[in-house]
Amino acid sequence: MRYERKYKVEGLERAALEQMILVHLAAFEIAFPDRQINNVYWDTLNWDNAQDSLNGVSMRTKIRVRWYGAIEDLIKNPVLEIKSRSNQLGGKTLEPLPDCTWQELQSLVEERLQLWFPDKSYQAALVNTYQRAYYKSMDGKFRLTLDGEMAYGPCLPWRFATPFEDTGMVVELKYDAPEDAAADEIAAYLALRMTKHSKYTRGVSLVCNTAVY
Repeated sequence: MRYERKYKVEGLERAALEQMILVHLAAFEIAFPDRQINNVYWDTLNWDNAQDSLNGVSMRTKIRVRWYGAIEDLIKNPVLEIKSRSNQLGGKTLEPLPDCTWQELQSLVEERLQLWFPDKSYQAALVNTYQRAYYKSMDGKFRLTLDGEMAYGPCLPWRFATPFEDTGMVVELKYDAPEDAAADEIAAYLALRMTKHSKYTRGVSLVCNTAVY
């Protein structure tokens, strides 16, 4: 299990934020080339997962399929992720899936979720995509990601529908539980305000016009 602290940043240029990270006292450096991340989220008809996130339920679950690169008709190297979270501590179970079309993905995941959650019925609820930059501290104890160019759309069986673009950027500071005290100093130097932010519930509010957000 690891901690994740999130910061929603508005009104700041990406270059300025990147410079703040690179001059940090923890000596953050680029850990991995930037890449596009794509997610399809699954939820119940009653939006149980979105409601739990919105209401701050301490033990909650998020279900998504993630893959990387440009969005195309064929989804390549998708991975089913079942994320569990207890307050700020989170972990996830991963299951690689075969390359598939959008329509095949929905039936494939629904079959898997029936095995994991036999008492619930899930459907594809939302798609989102964003560009992520990766950083790590010099001692390797802290990882930081910077997400921008965020967009959301409904998940149709054959494609990613016309997306809704979102403003701002999201910074996430990630570290193992024993480093929680040291993370306070890391976060203070960033001079950002920690926020409660879920890309999933944010996307639901933009795209699905529901009362869950």
